[in-house]
Amino acid sequence: MMRISHEGRRVNFSTGIKVILNQWDASKQRIKGNEPMVKQYNSLLQTFTSNAWDCYNDLLKSKVLISPEVIKQKLLSKDKEQHTLLGAFDYQINNLKARVGLDIAPNTVKKYETCRRKLLDFLSGEKGREDIFLNELSGKFIFELDAFLRTKRRLKHNAVVKNMQQLKRVIKVAIQNEWLNQDPFSGYSTAPKETDRGFLTEEELRSLEALELPSERLEKVRDIFIFCCYTGLAYADVSKLSKSHLIKGVDGNTWIILLFIPAMVTPHSGHGNPP
Repeated sequence: MMRISHEGRRVNFSTGIKVILNQWDASKQRIKGNEPMVKQYNSLLQTFTSNAWDCYNDLLKSKVLISPEVIKQKLLSKDKEQHTLLGAFDYQINNLKARVGLDIAPNTVKKYETCRRKLLDFLSGEKGREDIFLNELSGKFIFELDAFLRTKRRLKHNAVVKNMQQLKRVIKVAIQNEWLNQDPFSGYSTAPKETDRGFLTEEELRSLEALELPSERLEKVRDIFIFCCYTGLAYADVSKLSKSHLIKGVDGNTWIILLFIPAMVTPHSGHGNPP
């Protein structure tokens, strides 16, 4: 058996080498004898020790939390590349950046970058870490991150859900790439809450249209907002409009033609169809 101890914590595991009890030299931590097989076994035990110290030094250089469990994981999978959580995030962000303009919007990349910064805040502020290995992740880590976003970052429920969904997608990619065997989200579940965004009455819209503003810039902001109200388009969609989206209809009026039709919005009960 091999034991790794660090700051009061320890972990034991089998080296896979079996020996008769009276052949073991406990003081020298070696097998007694000079037979060729004994020499091979002793060499293998020495390799385990050397590799454990290499793993320890690698962790020191990486400035991550050192624990016997992490050393054991690195030692038993030394032939495999060890991936970190922020590294997995960077992998996802770089892939999304490459798809901007094809099937990914720039705002999607920004959301993942923002989520990464919050995750780094959690690691540095709550864990004293600059990063964490994927094989260290657990359900406890996920629940603690959820609590951090709600209490320390003061995020509302739906904002927490969106950030956790982005992290979950990164974890899913890591599992698909075989960087992680177990899903730390397996015991975690949350869903967004439906919110009442409210709406302006026709009278309020008319008042806003007639409002005199002190600058041309504010007038443009007001006009775009009113345009969104009448068309039902989100600002993100309006910001992408160009003359190519405008056509003259058979009725002689100008129409907006969009490549992607937004989902239909159910009108508020009792208030009729939107204009």
